[in-house]
Amino acid sequence: ELAITGSTSSPNLPTTAGCYNNTLNGVSDAYVVHFNAAGNGLIGATYIGGSGADAQNLNTLSPNYGDASRGEIYFDTNDDIVLAMSTQSNDFPTTPGAYQTAFGGGSQDACFFKLNSSCSNLIFSTYLGGTLEDAAFSIAKNSVGNWVLCGGTRSANFPTTAGSYTPIAPGATDGFVTIFNNNASAIVSSTFIGTSTYDHAFKVQVDDNDTVYACGQTDGATFPVSPGVYSNDGASIFFVELLPDLSSMVLSTRIGQTQNLVPTAFLKDNCGNVYFSGFNAQNGLPLTPNAF
Repeated sequence: ELAITGSTSSPNLPTTAGCYNNTLNGVSDAYVVHFNAAGNGLIGATYIGGSGADAQNLNTLSPNYGDASRGEIYFDTNDDIVLAMSTQSNDFPTTPGAYQTAFGGGSQDACFFKLNSSCSNLIFSTYLGGTLEDAAFSIAKNSVGNWVLCGGTRSANFPTTAGSYTPIAPGATDGFVTIFNNNASAIVSSTFIGTSTYDHAFKVQVDDNDTVYACGQTDGATFPVSPGVYSNDGASIFFVELLPDLSSMVLSTRIGQTQNLVPTAFLKDNCGNVYFSGFNAQNGLPLTPNAF
């Protein structure tokens, strides 16, 4: 089976009987569709959104080509569908008891929600953000069922937790990693990742020990590089490894080139290797001998 999501302004996309919302609500909505295994039928399909633009990112938090549509979709147990994205709607649907049921401010908040397999029931939904712009780009699940999100924020009061790696915003635009409990009613731990300049966290992974790995972009000359790791001076892509409670950074490095590479995929395998792909590579990118 396959689940996909995106942003649409079309009022006539196919929806399924009994879906959560069969009507376009605003400027654009998130659209979630669940195909059967053969790809010839829909298990569920629904709009979800408010009166503004949903599943889209403003220019302030989408500096790269393709960032305007960044978000992520995840199959949970029972084929429930979990999504992390952004909303410009101050009336995006939330659920009772969710962590943040009111729009935080600025022009955009991150949002995080879960639908059942047939897209007929909104199991939980929450905003995530402060008084300026916030965006969620990636999602993972740890071994105890908590949800790990990453993204970018311009909010100095973005929710973080005491004792986290960086609880106070270091710059005007920072990356973040936030861990929610299983039903999105509470934040377990949350931290900024960044420097005094521009930083964004685009991809997140979790290993079997619940160690958190994040990948993103930085313009910061002071972004930390751990002793003894492979790194490229002044490179724009960062990888970080954080303890499961986000209290400390275990390892950190920078790779690539000074011009911004744009992350498209990031993976941590069971053997401890990390894989990265992206675009906008320039001449001078470090390569291995006899590379294809």
